[in-house]
Amino acid sequence: MTLALACSGTQRAKGPPGPKLVVLIVVDQLPTWVFERDRKLFTGGFARMLREGGYVASAELPHANPFTAPGHAVIG
Repeated sequence: MTLALACSGTQRAKGPPGPKLVVLIVVDQLPTWVFERDRKLFTGGFARMLREGGYVASAELPHANPFTAPGHAVIG
């Protein structure tokens, strides 16, 4: 009983905060070379996403049917 009372005021250590927001955009049917060729033409939010976000030019999905619907279902 004494141990339970002694430990009742303890708090868990907090982990690092997660990201404020995660945005995942999948561009389907657009060749990857367009992003490199036309990168300087992008402005505003799209340019910021390319500059500050992640960009995967050639992703491989670990299943046998990487077409549109099942491929998008396994992202994220």
